[in-house]
Amino acid sequence: MDVLKSKFICQVVAKRFTSYLRAHKKRFYKEVTLKPVQDGFLIQLDKRTIKTPLGKPLLVPCEPLGIAVANEWHMQDSDINTSVMPLTVICNTAIDNPCSITKSDLVNGMLRYFQTDTICALADQPEELVELQAREWVPIINWFSKWHGISVVSTSSLFELKQPDLSISKLKDHLMNLNRWQIYGLQSAMEITKSFILPMVVSQKYISVEKAVYLSRLEVEHQITKWGNVEFAHELEKQNQTIFLAAGILFYHFTAGIHDSFEWNNKIS
Repeated sequence: MDVLKSKFICQVVAKRFTSYLRAHKKRFYKEVTLKPVQDGFLIQLDKRTIKTPLGKPLLVPCEPLGIAVANEWHMQDSDINTSVMPLTVICNTAIDNPCSITKSDLVNGMLRYFQTDTICALADQPEELVELQAREWVPIINWFSKWHGISVVSTSSLFELKQPDLSISKLKDHLMNLNRWQIYGLQSAMEITKSFILPMVVSQKYISVEKAVYLSRLEVEHQITKWGNVEFAHELEKQNQTIFLAAGILFYHFTAGIHDSFEWNNKIS
């Protein structure tokens, strides 16, 4: 499916979810519970199962993820704030597959972040930033390369930033062995950091979520040290990145080992 079309459809579904909650801007429920069923756990509000934007039951495959999602709903105050419900958003996407995408196509889309990875696009000036990137990014790239046994290209020339086909092939094989839930968790983390490598490295606990967010914002952080911080804008963006990266990584770990019968539109399982 065309990438722009996919993004458009996903945005429409996200807006539908937001519109649904806006219709219930005030918290309309008292109790949030988990209901064990054959395929996992249903998230319920006052004994009624929450529905996804496409009208499917909000059914998660394991209890830890169910508790975390239920807690997002439980923590809502008098108003429902979707910006602090990242696990629910990822669940909706994983359940609905709103773009009607195959597993292979989704993985290929994730690999686009590898081709244009934030930490592989080096600056050629100023000297302080070049040195900072070498000090902070290069060890992460080296560790990632060694982990997968691949070559990773990093350069200051956008025209030369093309990753080797063999590296892409090995990474695709790795992702294709993950279940649907893990893939959507990583996809969300990659989208918020504009990096393939950073969420993958965090998933292996080599660096923390906070460190990964810092590395994804290295040029911004460098500018802040030089020119000062626009406190509200920068901190809000940083907080949002931290929340969604952490959610994606939690999603990945909570669902590890889950056997998934999802048929990916009967194309690729």
